[in-house]
Amino acid sequence: MRMLLAIIAVALSLSLSTQAVHAQEGETWETQETVYNVTLIKIHPNMGDAYLNNLRRTWVTGVEAAIAEGLTVDYAIYSSITPNDGGYNLILVTEHPNLAALDATDAWRQKLAAINESVVAQLSDEESERITNTVYPEIRSILSNKMVREIKFIE
Repeated sequence: MRMLLAIIAVALSLSLSTQAVHAQEGETWETQETVYNVTLIKIHPNMGDAYLNNLRRTWVTGVEAAIAEGLTVDYAIYSSITPNDGGYNLILVTEHPNLAALDATDAWRQKLAAINESVVAQLSDEESERITNTVYPEIRSILSNKMVREIKFIE
């Protein structure tokens, strides 16, 4: 009987501690599992077309391959309505299902290799390196790169 009571007590304490972790009394919000990578870009004056055309050839190609491999869910590119305010004028966003999708496991490395093959099939290694190492530094600056999660309020 004592053993049964001890087991019930342990089970009850575990269930109470689990409830406290997931939903504290009075909590009105929860953090979502999806992870977003947000990059703020300042495109140098008169370089918008060149940057976007090259971005489509490199970054977009890579992100679409990552979507095909299941590492990325979606992506978006946002342009500032006030591009000459001195700050960023372009935002690049990639959506990942969770942080685990970004863990450097063997499966992740294999998917990354497949993504690289997909990009190289459309753009040679030399051309990709020339764009990212020579062209991009001349036409844009990366101001910030953040990993964020959405917060939703509980009804």
